[in-house]
Amino acid sequence: MNKFFTFLLIIASYQVGTSQIWLDVGAKFGYGMSLLYNSNIFNDVPYNHQFGGGLGFGGRVGVNFGAHHGFTIDVMSHKMQQKFEYKLDATGDDFHQNLIEWKNIDLYLLYRGSSHKVYVEVGPMLSLVRKLKQTDDSITEAGMLDASGASAISDFYRDKYVSGVIGFGGFLVGTESVSLNLGFRIHYSFQDFITDLGQNPSVNAEIKSFPAPVRDNTYESYKSTNPLFGEVSFELNFGLGGAAKTSCSNRMHWFWSGNR
Repeated sequence: MNKFFTFLLIIASYQVGTSQIWLDVGAKFGYGMSLLYNSNIFNDVPYNHQFGGGLGFGGRVGVNFGAHHGFTIDVMSHKMQQKFEYKLDATGDDFHQNLIEWKNIDLYLLYRGSSHKVYVEVGPMLSLVRKLKQTDDSITEAGMLDASGASAISDFYRDKYVSGVIGFGGFLVGTESVSLNLGFRIHYSFQDFITDLGQNPSVNAEIKSFPAPVRDNTYESYKSTNPLFGEVSFELNFGLGGAAKTSCSNRMHWFWSGNR
């Protein structure tokens, strides 16, 4: 991570010395699919991951160096969920539902490079978990709390985590100072979403580690649970200042003519 920030600083230093600096601000709205990936559950035949839809909205500030390079600082509110459908054992007939829902305030710092009709972006994102709820057909939420001694379901999950983000997009339409973009981002956290308490919630043998607290079988070893999120978004941007008009005009020129 330190090497990545050093690389970004080198790019910024070079661009500051050779290009005009200008700002743009924007509003964003997106929809995506969320997943809590756990390799134990993924390989457990009676226990299935199901993608859950997630809405997002927020805003951004772009610090740009000429028409090609810049950094985007985004603040997004996301509502996400993970659905699991499972059987208590491989021979059972009845399916049960395990649903986890959480809301984030997501803070992005991304490098964005633009050329030839499109842009690409990469960088870190910090997620602040504002609210989390879990329900399971096989055990009540109150039962989970009583068995573990936790004060809330959220005690089993981290209240913040860091993800790596990579994305790309293109300019749909615009003027000298206003543009509408369509983009796609993939977010993946290498951090375990489960806390130490969630990994060992209770001495009660019926309560396993989260996010799947009820299983008839036990896994050979504990595996982490990593948030994964893919999102399609629309972005309405407004350039600020004279340099913005020139640079935005160049970007739209690339889009319509195909020339750099």
